[in-house]
Parts: sequence; C-alpha cells; structure tokens
Amino acid sequence: MAIVPILLADLSVPSWASTALKVFLTISWFLVSFAGVFVFTDRFEAVDQVEQARMNDLSDPEIYYLNWVKEEIELEEESISTSDGKRRVTFDKDAKPATEIKRSQKPVEEQTPSHFWVLTLDNKPCGMIGLAHYRERLYSNRPTQPPAWKLMSAAVLRRYRLPVPEYLNDLYNKMPPSIFTEPHEEKVATLQRLAIRNEFQGSGLSTLLIDRAMVFAHEKGLERVEAVTNELQTKAAEILRVKHGFTLIKKQKKGWFGQYEKTWSCNVNDWMESHRKEAQTFMPNEQ
Repeated sequence: MAIVPILLADLSVPSWASTALKVFLTISWFLVSFAGVFVFTDRFEAVDQVEQARMNDLSDPEIYYLNWVKEEIELEEESISTSDGKRRVTFDKDAKPATEIKRSQKPVEEQTPSHFWVLTLDNKPCGMIGLAHYRERLYSNRPTQPPAWKLMSAAVLRRYRLPVPEYLNDLYNKMPPSIFTEPHEEKVATLQRLAIRNEFQGSGLSTLLIDRAMVFAHEKGLERVEAVTNELQTKAAEILRVKHGFTLIKKQKKGWFGQYEKTWSCNVNDWMESHRKEAQTFMPNEQ
C-alpha cells in the first residue's frame, strides 16, 4: 500500500480518496488471488483425473472393458528364434529372459457386460466412450499421494540435516492402496470416459457414442446405466440430462473450492422407448 501516496501525489483529490484506493487495491488483489487459486485447482484436478484414468482402465481397455486376460510368459529356449529360423543368441549374462504377452478371452460365465468404443473419422480417432460393469472391488494402479504437509516436513528436515521422525520416513510405501472402483449392482453399469476431440466438439458425436452404449446396455440385459460428472464436465452433464433423460440421484462435495461429483441414472428400457429411432441405427435387424 506504500504506492498509494505516490499515485495520489500532486492530485487534487478528497482526503478519503487514499483510504478508498487502498480498499480497492486490497479487494482487487484478493479477487485476483482467489481466481488464481481456482485456476490452479481446476488444472490440478484435470491432470489428476487424466492420470487416474491413464494408469487404470485406459492403460489397457481390453482387460478392463473387453473381457480379455493377458499373461506375460517366459519364452522357452527353443522358441526364441529369428525370422530365418536361426536361434537368437545373447552374450549378456544379465539380460532378462525373453517374454511375450499371451491373450485369452475370459470364459463366458466370467464375462461382464462392459465394452469400449473408439469413434474414428478418416481412420483418425475423434472420440471414445466406455461402459463398465465390475463384479469386484478394483484397486488403483496409481500410487497414493501422501499428504502434502508430510512431504514438505520431511523435505525440510532432510534439507537442514535434522532427524526425521519414523512417521515421516518412507511415506509412499506406508500409504494404503486407493480404491479405483467398487463392484456394481446386478444389471447396473457406469457410462464413463466420454471424450471428443476439440475440433469435433459441438457436432453431435457425443450423442452418437452415448446412443451406441445405451443400445449395447439393452442388448446385454442391463436395467440401469449411471454416469458421474464433476464441475469440469458441465457440458457432458447437460447432454446426459437434456438429450438422454438421465436424472440426478446424488451430489457429493469433493473439496473447498467448488469441487463436486454428481451421479446420474437412466433406466435403459425407458431410454429405448424414447430413443427408438436413434436405437435403430445400431439395430438394423429391427428396422
């Protein structure tokens, strides 16, 4: 506030102008700082959500959505050969054994009504969506982040060569695994990972993907489809509510800066009745 007298120097202003300007600058700095916190929080949350998806179900959609099982097996010595039939030889004694990924489909009785779609245009991906039904609790593959104050305290103590208490040592390994998803109810699935490339947004592709997922849910005998949106996905929430008849069943506060999660639900049979024309696009035998 030391700049206020300088700004008002040599100006013919009332005596209260100095106080008013100080109040104005204080409020302005407060608003700018608060807006900065919101921007930082939104960016941090968006990155966190992307990483959560990338390290879990999007790390391999075939496993999480398409009922495939993948197993890494070690190749036997006689099976390691080059394209001309000659054996491949290595002189590195520390080299790891050669392995390959073996893919197999789950038995029919173990398969779930999950699926994943990628929409392409001219062989270029422009959108995606997933329909997930899990029968057991799945833990996240992403390491759980320790509280920031613990990380900072441990770093400061090490920086000044002070003894670090036991509860601040090995923080990452002490964190319990976080839950990625809970098991679904019978005949219930979750619509998730809806995304459209920026240049194709506003062209109705999200509705096309949702239509496909809802028809698939009907074909698999699902009765209800749910979806979860947050404060960064207001457009998706509007599409679900207005164009597809999803209703809000729960809203949960997730932070101090306006973060929340909304859970939406849609009856599959009701959707099929009200979107019969759209459904026929994916059901040619019933046209």
